[in-house]
Amino acid sequence: MFRIYREIFEFFNTNIKQIGLIVIITELPLIIINNLSPRVMTSDISFFSIFLGIMTMGLTNGALTILFSKILNRQKINISQIIKESLSYLPKMIIGIMIYGAFVLAGVLCFIIPGIIIGARLSLYNYYIVYENMEPFQAIKQSAVTTNGFTLQITSLFMAMFGIVTIPYLFAVNYLSLLGVSNLIVHILVDVIFSLVGTLVLVMTFRIYCMVKQKNGVYF
Repeated sequence: MFRIYREIFEFFNTNIKQIGLIVIITELPLIIINNLSPRVMTSDISFFSIFLGIMTMGLTNGALTILFSKILNRQKINISQIIKESLSYLPKMIIGIMIYGAFVLAGVLCFIIPGIIIGARLSLYNYYIVYENMEPFQAIKQSAVTTNGFTLQITSLFMAMFGIVTIPYLFAVNYLSLLGVSNLIVHILVDVIFSLVGTLVLVMTFRIYCMVKQKNGVYF
């Protein structure tokens, strides 16, 4: 288990420049909107922010999924080309996110733990969409099938990684609030930093995808 965490952090640290560029390009507009919207919040803006959030997640996840493959296969990295390629997967990624979210929400409503397990088991859908050109529901189903037998290991990884990613963010936000720091630039900067840190979760699912494929005799 510790070896897997070490590999995740080493991969993240080695490729932080490319990962960071993708996060800034794809997520900065949403971060700015989310930080501005409380000041001028309306129901229309709130709905727009949610929709933009799903689109942004789809674009970011797609771009990082493509990036990880190129890194693993030692291919030339062109960030603008990766983002352009990610746009071609965006409709499938959006549908995948919505299906994934619906399953996780249903699990959370059943005393939370089932939601965590479902979230872990279905989390590889984006790799099946991008790498194996599956339709969203088929990708979700395939993720459930291929993670069968790895439930405890994957769920443990998920719970630990979400703690690593979310607890420092909540602490930072509350600390800024206690200090009375309401500077827009500071809040945007904090959100950008933790969006970057949050990609550790995607690096983790990529490591799980590779691990599952290898266990089934396929070397990605």
